[in-house]
Amino acid sequence: MKRSIIFLATALSLISATFLFSSCEDIHAPIFYYINNEVALEEYGIVGDISGIIKFKGNLYVNSGRIYKKAAQQSSVTGKFNQQWSKLGSLPGRMFGLAADGSNLYSIKISFTQDTNKGTNTDTTYELYVYNESTWSKVPGDTSDIHAVIYDKYENKAYARKSDGLLYELSASGAGSQVAGTGIRSVSNGTYFTGASAYSTNSGTPLYYFTNASASDIFWSTDGSEANKISPSIGKILSLEVTKDYLLVGTERVSSGSGYRGGGIYRIKIKDDGSLESSPTAFSNNAQALMSTNYSITSILALDRTANEEATDIYAAANIEGSFGSSSHATFEDIGLKAYYPARGTWNRDGTSDKSTTPKGN
Repeated sequence: MKRSIIFLATALSLISATFLFSSCEDIHAPIFYYINNEVALEEYGIVGDISGIIKFKGNLYVNSGRIYKKAAQQSSVTGKFNQQWSKLGSLPGRMFGLAADGSNLYSIKISFTQDTNKGTNTDTTYELYVYNESTWSKVPGDTSDIHAVIYDKYENKAYARKSDGLLYELSASGAGSQVAGTGIRSVSNGTYFTGASAYSTNSGTPLYYFTNASASDIFWSTDGSEANKISPSIGKILSLEVTKDYLLVGTERVSSGSGYRGGGIYRIKIKDDGSLESSPTAFSNNAQALMSTNYSITSILALDRTANEEATDIYAAANIEGSFGSSSHATFEDIGLKAYYPARGTWNRDGTSDKSTTPKGN
């Protein structure tokens, strides 16, 4: 009898703690979700810090240091879910970032210097490479000052960000002229672009975006102005993607007074006129449970942006900012690629067909 009372008291304490935790974490409720729905995580997945998810010439590409590829087909067509990715062979080395234009895919080869005393690796050299669907080639000239590649999916163009922090037009022959202008509708109109704008199919409101100067506000515009915005207080915005009915927002957790706010993935309702609701709406699936406040969602890609959020395949990168200690509920095996497939109805890990990428590393 005593044991039963102790168990009951413990259970009630856990339920109370869960309620408090859930209320503090806003609309993320991972404990309740897994208890009620018992979503089993896939054993295999592409694991690691994802630096790019992109669609290029009928295929999807993901970069986690290694690059993976799969056909850009809806699961409703293929009838398949996880384990459809394959490694892209003959890479120049460890790669970072993905960008594309109408002809080429771009990424950066990074070399590291190891400090055995401190147990750290420091990136020391950068080389820009271009991929033409069959081979990788080093872009001619000195590209050591290019530290990132930026993809403008609104205009399907590729840009390089150099060590001076500025953007430059990118082609197979290298980085061209510096981007001019101060507008922020797209890369070609301004330096504030971060590679995370998303356009909408709603008539009259084609673009949603945020800026480096204000990574907590979301703007929407038809002409590049900042006249329309919301401030949803969901942490630091890292990525955006659009579907017919919702704007998907990837965030990083930030300090707020004595605690934290934001982090993980959110969705914000798009009204009939293209404007946004002022605050997020909880997902009806396990998106916020799997990609909770402990993770930074650096990339999101909806395969069909004209479809409703629950009717298209969606991919997202869940990374960690800082150390595991500062992300207390984060685990190594949950860093990496996640995917939502409508027929399955849930988000889960996503990986290769040969099971070569396990939660223990890729």
